[in-house]
Amino acid sequence: MTKRLTYLDNAATTPVRPEVLEAMLPYLGKEAFGNPSSAHRFGRAARAGVEEAKRAIAEAVGAEPNQVVFTSGGTERTISRLSARRSPLGIGTAHSGLPSPLPSTRPCSLPRMP
Repeated sequence: MTKRLTYLDNAATTPVRPEVLEAMLPYLGKEAFGNPSSAHRFGRAARAGVEEAKRAIAEAVGAEPNQVVFTSGGTERTISRLSARRSPLGIGTAHSGLPSPLPSTRPCSLPRMP
């Protein structure tokens, strides 16, 4: 009998869904890397991928692409929600299985942090 692997450290990271991996692969190869803020061709290609992802997500949730803000994780999302630079929709990359400290549908009324 084959043992089934159970991953229990989802607070640190989670497995990538197959459809997400497929969408990301064009940006993860030997010729496909770059900082989306860079002006060189690798950066422009990465920026095009980010913008396409923003358009797809915005369309799926009935928003405008400029309302979609990607963050590197839950902590960055929380901090951005507490600051003036927060996403109007509150969309981040935080693990969906963890409770959000601030509901994304409620505006934040805390004072701006320095």
